[in-house]
Amino acid sequence: MRQLKHFDRALLGKALRTVWEPLTSAQREFLVNHISVYEYDKGEHIYHENSEPEHILCVITGSVSVLRDGYSGRAQIVRMVGQGDLFGYRAALVEQAYFTSAVAHETTVLVHIPIAVLKELLVSNSEMALYFIRMLCRTLGQSDVRTVTLTQKHMRGRIAESLLLLRDKYGFTEDGKTLAIQLTRDELASLSNMTTSNASRLLSAFAQERLIAVNGRQIALLDIEGIDAVSNAG
Repeated sequence: MRQLKHFDRALLGKALRTVWEPLTSAQREFLVNHISVYEYDKGEHIYHENSEPEHILCVITGSVSVLRDGYSGRAQIVRMVGQGDLFGYRAALVEQAYFTSAVAHETTVLVHIPIAVLKELLVSNSEMALYFIRMLCRTLGQSDVRTVTLTQKHMRGRIAESLLLLRDKYGFTEDGKTLAIQLTRDELASLSNMTTSNASRLLSAFAQERLIAVNGRQIALLDIEGIDAVSNAG
């Protein structure tokens, strides 16, 4: 982890846009004066499960895997975080230790917002407080849907949904088909709640069915409607 004293303010503004918009000029100045920006290497821990939160975090560039240790000792990816996403706020707002850990999926630059700064802004700006309430409600709804997916869908449906989630979160490269994020088979398996061998087998099957094309860690979605149908079929 390296603190960045100089950073692209345009990227910072884009990442913090949803937090920035409800603020007054004075509140924006207060926020900028108290944030810090750090760069993390691929695979570096951002925070650990059961550690105490000191900041909420926002992705400027890169991506983050949020994980929870399983009962078998194998960590499971519970969600992926991308540019502009806030994370770590649940533990911060309820003053609890983290239930999860977070790891940089690639070289990643994050904004650190001290908890005390966030709370002062929430108290003084009702629009920002409402934004956080809505964000927490959306996250809870997504978590409910994801729980049903991972416990009731067949493996084909689970991995199809994971591919669509990655598309929605990170989009495509310039070709309009290849996912703009690369996951190992083990990471995709963890996200889809299955073994690595099953994830590899299903990717090969999807490729044979011309739903996707696979080139190492690069996955191109060739038939979005077909993948969506597999996901909806469960």
